[in-house]
Amino acid sequence: MQKPYSIKNIINHGKIKWIYSSDFLFFSRVSTIFELSSFTANYYSYGMVTDGNIILELDGEVLKLNNQNQAFLIHRPFQDIRVLKIDPGTKGVFIFFNKSFINKLDSSISYLMDFILLEKLNRNYFLLSKEDYNYLAELFKNIFDLLYILPLYRWEESAHKLLLFLLKEIDLLLNKYADVDSDSHIGKGVSTLTKFIELVNDNYIEHKSIDFYAKSLNISSNYLYKLVKEQLNDTPLSYIQKSILKHAIFLLEEGKMNISEIAYYLLFDNVSTFSKFFKKKMHLSPTQYQRKKFY
Repeated sequence: MQKPYSIKNIINHGKIKWIYSSDFLFFSRVSTIFELSSFTANYYSYGMVTDGNIILELDGEVLKLNNQNQAFLIHRPFQDIRVLKIDPGTKGVFIFFNKSFINKLDSSISYLMDFILLEKLNRNYFLLSKEDYNYLAELFKNIFDLLYILPLYRWEESAHKLLLFLLKEIDLLLNKYADVDSDSHIGKGVSTLTKFIELVNDNYIEHKSIDFYAKSLNISSNYLYKLVKEQLNDTPLSYIQKSILKHAIFLLEEGKMNISEIAYYLLFDNVSTFSKFFKKKMHLSPTQYQRKKFY
């Protein structure tokens, strides 16, 4: 059985000069040297074309990336990919990173990154507005500029932090493009999943039980569990809790509320219950998280 294509394979096959981690890669000039056959990769990749054109096939779907359609691509491990065409002189902003790179982060950040990466599991391709396309292109460029000037002894630690920041920004921006038509080619199951995600986004503070979401979607709790497990490799309860956790982290980092106020705002019974929930997920108490973040 052929080994999954790795970031090291990209570097070697494309003859890219790269002195940093073999678990993380970024570039803006796209090589026209590419694999002619389809392959399965073991990494995540995010990016878009700013000049020129790329045509590829991802899990059987042909995708075009250029600055006319303002398309943004998300590729995940073990998806089948085949590059069909790259115009000479094509430029873009692309990052590649694998699970090993994520796992080198501390456990709390790694947990949050997993959530960000899983949220868009049912989409590979987003057609952005001109404003959002320009914003992401500039954001990628600024992060690339920083990565190029970092000293080697600080490079990997800083790359972790910059990647997390970038993924958070992408996650927030792509939320507005998350709607999927029930009649689309993606199918009924994913349409139901999308409605579940929307319901969670709107109701996770007031409604923390699976039954509420199953009844709202007119499906059984067992079917909802199976759907979320198949599509997101997660459970409905875990997904709801991750939404609560994201909000709690945002409020802690914002610093406008104390921990008691945050617990009350998120409708926990008391501060102790909130603290136990937070520590179980993040391996830090809310107070410890704030100290680690700001001091």
